Amino acid sequence: MGIGISQTESPHYEQIAFEFFQEEILTENLTNKKVTVYKELKPVINLDSTSLSISQHQKNYNPFWFPKCNKLFTEAFQLLYKEQKTNSIKNNISGEKHLNLSRISEANFKIKKYGKGKYPKLFVDQSVTIIVKDIELTIVNISLIEKFKGTIYHIQIDKNGKVKKWCQTGYIE
Repeated sequence: MGIGISQTESPHYEQIAFEFFQEEILTENLTNKKVTVYKELKPVINLDSTSLSISQHQKNYNPFWFPKCNKLFTEAFQLLYKEQKTNSIKNNISGEKHLNLSRISEANFKIKKYGKGKYPKLFVDQSVTIIVKDIELTIVNISLIEKFKGTIYHIQIDKNGKVKKWCQTGYIE
């Protein structure tokens, strides 16, 4: 008698976040230019070379990936930092490398090879998941980059693939 291992597939968090962005966020914040979008998902952080510190003095720190506007995620991350539980942070648990852009709004977007194209550009990061005390928090960042500024939309999705909330941060060069 063999032993079977049951695997459950994770939702494609990045696809869910992009579709939410396209249908909910972009409709409220329309630009007068087409947005260049890329199929390839951008790795958000290298978990092997990143400690749990959120200090800006850290060598491999990317200050834009972290959703400071999401209080629950910030508290969970700080708890993991205190407990030094790096194995409770997962990157890209859906395992996907690309977006499916077959249902894209051609009035608002143009698809280009990664890195090519004019502003504004849209990058979708791979998901980051934190697991704390039986709570699983997954964030997907979508960056809308213009020539000298950017807006980062931090979209929180539950383990069933439902968008729970979102917030935004940004920067000016």
